[in-house]
Amino acid sequence: LGMAKAYKAVILGELAAYYGSIPINIVGLEAPKFATQTEAYAEVQKLLSEALTHFANSGTVSRDLNFKGDGAKWTPVLHSLKARYFLHAMDYTNAAAEAEQGLKAAGGDLFGIYNDAAGEYSTWGHWALTEVGQPIRATNTYIRALKAESGDTRLEEFFSPNEDGNFVGFAMFKVDDATDDEKDITKLSTLKKYGLYSDDFPFITYKENMLILAEAQARNGQTGPAATNLNTIRTEAGLGNYSGSNLIGEILNQKFLQLFLEGQAYTDMRRTQTRPDPTMPMRFIYPLSEFNANPNVPQDADNLVIWTK
Repeated sequence: LGMAKAYKAVILGELAAYYGSIPINIVGLEAPKFATQTEAYAEVQKLLSEALTHFANSGTVSRDLNFKGDGAKWTPVLHSLKARYFLHAMDYTNAAAEAEQGLKAAGGDLFGIYNDAAGEYSTWGHWALTEVGQPIRATNTYIRALKAESGDTRLEEFFSPNEDGNFVGFAMFKVDDATDDEKDITKLSTLKKYGLYSDDFPFITYKENMLILAEAQARNGQTGPAATNLNTIRTEAGLGNYSGSNLIGEILNQKFLQLFLEGQAYTDMRRTQTRPDPTMPMRFIYPLSEFNANPNVPQDADNLVIWTK
């Protein structure tokens, strides 16, 4: 039950983040009604709290590919997930309190498990290896951000260099000052991290939790602990301690760089109003299939998501 509620909470939490208003309960064969984003996040927190109770009485579960049912290992994961969704809702006090009880070191991250068997490929590995022409490429803005400070080890962790031994991103957004290599599809770096069929993909990691904690602490006036937690991530990335004046901005920058392909940057940009392009949509639109299947689907609108506090 703890595992089921944890995974359901993640599904609802991410759907709420991307779409805003979502169905959270299904009753029989009735078309499900839509809850507000606030109601959806409340359901997420309820599920995670219940899961914590279940894992206080857990035993061995052989089919649990992550922790074999070990409640002591699941518990910090659940607190980290609670921290993430409190952060989404801009409840920084509760986000900090949960992150304090969350993941703090390598070895306890929660993953989606994949392998090389057909039908069990990882999503990104499938795209990188099965689709024609290496469809996943970094943008030049992202590659340049990783190069902004010398020594960032994530550049080689995330990407493979081109034939010239260089790391080059595609000129998708910054076109006016793009180099010839950034415009040349044969010169672009290809995906390395998550690029194999069997590469497991994280639901939540200690690095995300530490950055959630750092931001929540900074917003609550605890700049000293926030800087310490930020520098933990910077050190692991091969960088020195942060010495600038925009602590929250640097925390968000490191989170953007660190959580490559993990989907949290979209929510952060909306929450903090730091979208690189003002025309970037505030939310995903409901698919036509949903409108056709469910008469309760609301009309798409930005006010279905929370973006100011």
